Amino acid sequence: MKHFFIGLLCLALALFACSSDQSSSIKPTPENPTAPTPVEENCLIKAISFATSKYDFNYDSNQILDQINETYGSTTNTYYVNHISTDSIDIGLVQSDGSKGTPIISAKYQNGDLIQVKRFYSATRYNYFIFEYSADKITVKQDYVSGSTYQNIAYADYFLDENGNAIATKIYKYDTSSASNYTLFNERENTYDIGNNPWKGIIYPTFLCQNLPNAMFFSQNNMITEIDKTRGATSNYSYEFDANNLTIKGLNKHPYSVCNESNTLTEYYTYTNCYNY
Repeated sequence: MKHFFIGLLCLALALFACSSDQSSSIKPTPENPTAPTPVEENCLIKAISFATSKYDFNYDSNQILDQINETYGSTTNTYYVNHISTDSIDIGLVQSDGSKGTPIISAKYQNGDLIQVKRFYSATRYNYFIFEYSADKITVKQDYVSGSTYQNIAYADYFLDENGNAIATKIYKYDTSSASNYTLFNERENTYDIGNNPWKGIIYPTFLCQNLPNAMFFSQNNMITEIDKTRGATSNYSYEFDANNLTIKGLNKHPYSVCNESNTLTEYYTYTNCYNY
């Protein structure tokens, strides 16, 4: 069992600031650093789509996320977003009879920061993520719970620059042969543009994958270079922007909906609650 979960450690690639409603406004940033910054508006992500799949994010009258529609080919599944309190949400499948299934993801926040995620496989079996924050670092610990069994899996340190981007990541796997019980497993460095990152803080589908989130989950801007120092591999990404300097297209991205980094797709982003959207 231990070896199985260590095998889950390959990163899954993950426009929201972390908040209890998984939605916050986006400040568009000019592609040209010398260009004037547009007036800030309360943009919300409306859809993220690929060639054969799409995520639609729906909001209530208070602009709080309350439903996600996931389309793959001709099949569409609807997921509810249940706000248990001001600091907790559950996400689960809406059944064919309209009833709400058991949650597949639950999240808790504190003062606007995400502090806990559970990715359920059954009521008693789930991946358990704990988040800790400091001035220039976010640490995420991943464990696995099955009934009364508690298995340490890994943890990651995400190092932030002054722009709120995770410019370096170190991932440690659980290792009883180490004095600290953890061994460095993977190390990455990243660079960013100055455009808004449409994936920031999106719980679903990021945590469908059985891994620690990619650095983009925490970053304000779009990742343009990802250097895997452990494997000696570099990935380069590019983006397109609309007239308001909002990110509308990502090229050759590793999709968060596919837990396999060998896949790359073009992503499209649309917005609501701002400009002409």
